[in-house]
Amino acid sequence: MPLEGKTVLITGASRGLGRTLTQVFAEAGCRLALMSRSRDELKETTAQAGLTSEDCLVWPGDVSQIDQAAGFVQAALERFSSLDILINNAAVIGPPQFLDHQSQADWSKTVDIDLKGPACLCREALHAMLSQSDGTVINLSSGLARMAFPRFNAYCVAKAGLEQMTRCLAEEFARSGVLFYCVDPGVMDTSMQREIRSLPSERITHELKRQFQQMKQEGHLRSPGETAELITALADHRPRNLNGRTVSLKDLPDIAGR
Repeated sequence: MPLEGKTVLITGASRGLGRTLTQVFAEAGCRLALMSRSRDELKETTAQAGLTSEDCLVWPGDVSQIDQAAGFVQAALERFSSLDILINNAAVIGPPQFLDHQSQADWSKTVDIDLKGPACLCREALHAMLSQSDGTVINLSSGLARMAFPRFNAYCVAKAGLEQMTRCLAEEFARSGVLFYCVDPGVMDTSMQREIRSLPSERITHELKRQFQQMKQEGHLRSPGETAELITALADHRPRNLNGRTVSLKDLPDIAGR
């Protein structure tokens, strides 16, 4: 298997897409380094994936804390000696408020987790990847990087910045052997989407809340498994024509060569 033996770092690994990615990469025979703020949920993730301490590093931490993010990468290198794939999945939606009612601390915390954390992890991972002349970075974006979503402007700004950072990195390291991608997963059936649907009417428009609830009831929300398939295809095939691009499930047939 092409991915067997690769070292994969996943942030936000304790639930949702991160937990699904852990399962999929474990089944592919990868060595995994997992980061999340919840130690207990990380343990549940590793148990469900059947991972042991020999092929998995568990690192409880907050990606918005630079020392913790950098420590995660260094610990993975010390354990596995190489770093092949970095998946920046950790994110928060942030408090649902217009800017004039949102504290600077809350706004900054969202950007710290959703943008500055991935930037730090990319910087730390690049030291190893450049020395190997090989590596793959996959950043989880959102359709909200390209559209307005009232009351969540910090999240929108951070995801837009993440897409632009990915484009810049692809240009900066075009001759290095390291490839960079963003993935737009669509509207996934995760705890973040459940959190949005449960917001009171004064925090989200009735029309949008009804739309999300209807998507859930009719089974139109994307499963994390679909997005995990797209991410593993990117990690496996590493299409150079998509370096720096934002891809979605519609691109999967071309990436996987179907």
